[in-house]
Amino acid sequence: ITGWQLRISASSCLARIVSRSERRDSSTLDTPIVDGFNTRTRTHMDTTQAAMVSVHQQTLKQPISYVGIGLHTGKKVGMTVRPAPANSGIDFVRKDVALGTGFIPARWYNVVDTKTSTVLDNDHGVQISTVEHLMAALRGCGIDNALVEIDGPEIPILDGSSEPFALLIERIGRVRQEAQR
Repeated sequence: ITGWQLRISASSCLARIVSRSERRDSSTLDTPIVDGFNTRTRTHMDTTQAAMVSVHQQTLKQPISYVGIGLHTGKKVGMTVRPAPANSGIDFVRKDVALGTGFIPARWYNVVDTKTSTVLDNDHGVQISTVEHLMAALRGCGIDNALVEIDGPEIPILDGSSEPFALLIERIGRVRQEAQR
C-alpha cells in the first residue's frame, strides 16, 4: 500500500500499519500502544524489530502446540511447531499420511493454489493448506527455522488471524542461532 509501512508490535509480534507521516513525527515515539495485554510506550526499536533486523537466524525456544478446526475441512486438527536447526527454514510434516510422504518445505515453488488459502504441495502430491496466518506469525516474530508437525490437511484457523500464533510465539520466545540470515 503506497505511503504505508509495516510495523511490528513487540509484545505480540502483530503487524501494525503506521503512516509515513507518523513515522517521521518524532513525537509519536512516546505514543502509548494498546495491544491486548498492556499499554506501553513505543521505543525507537522494540524487541521484535530487533529480531527482524538481526543478522543471525532464530528458532523457537520450545515447541508450541495448537488444536483447532480447519476452516475448509471443518475437522479437528492438532499441530506442534518445533524448533529447527539453522538453515532448515520452515517445513511442514503431515503425520496423517504414509510415512516418508508428508514432508512439505514451505518454499515459494511449492505453492500450488491461492484461491481461498495458500496451499503447499510436495512431490508425493501431499498438500497442506491455510498456511498464511502461521507463516505471517513466524515471519513477524523473526522465526527463520521451524518444523510444523500436523495431523491433518490444513492449519487450524483459530480466530482467523495470525494473532493467536504470534502471541504464543512471543510468550515462549526465540533462540538466536549461529548461522546468518
